[in-house]
Amino acid sequence: MTEFENPYQNQNPYNRAPKKKNGFATAALCSGIFAILNLCCFNFPSCIILGVGAISIAIISKKEAPMTRPAKTAVVLGVIAIILGVVEFFYSLWLSDLIKDPANIAMVNQLVEQVQGEMAAQADKFKK
Repeated sequence: MTEFENPYQNQNPYNRAPKKKNGFATAALCSGIFAILNLCCFNFPSCIILGVGAISIAIISKKEAPMTRPAKTAVVLGVIAIILGVVEFFYSLWLSDLIKDPANIAMVNQLVEQVQGEMAAQADKFKK
């Protein structure tokens, strides 16, 4: 090697081969994101289904190439969506039992009257 040769000539970071895109990993990530977004709408059946879909598509994406970062994120989001979807399901069952209990009818009626009063006050505020 002469003194004018660059020893790092072959290590240029801009001459890397482009990474292969994994469509299944991207689809799994989208499914996981939609599963988490469905949690806020009390839509637990679709949340659980999308969470299972995110996990299964992420596992399918592993057959094409090693599990990529989007696929790992999709698995995490899918597991969180399934757990929170099941918790939301049991919460809605508990809430419906609470409302149907005859001992709580007075409390439920008072709550409904308060909500109706607040809605009427907000409607009057927007009319002005």
